Amino acid sequence: MKAKSLGTATATSAYLEVQGSARKTDSGNYGYYAGPVVAAAAGKCVKWGGKAGASTYDSPFEHCGS
Repeated sequence: MKAKSLGTATATSAYLEVQGSARKTDSGNYGYYAGPVVAAAAGKCVKWGGKAGASTYDSPFEHCGS
């Protein structure tokens, strides 16, 4: 979710990557947030993150199912 330029459409992206699968991304000019991005991930680890303006976040592979 954006922290700056709320309500103003600016380049924003969100992604979800299931370990061993291609990354799924939503990106565009959004006023508040990108997404949702969904993927089946039973028994797998996921990596997630995104970008809004100069701020970026990339998680490690986490939330691993068993």
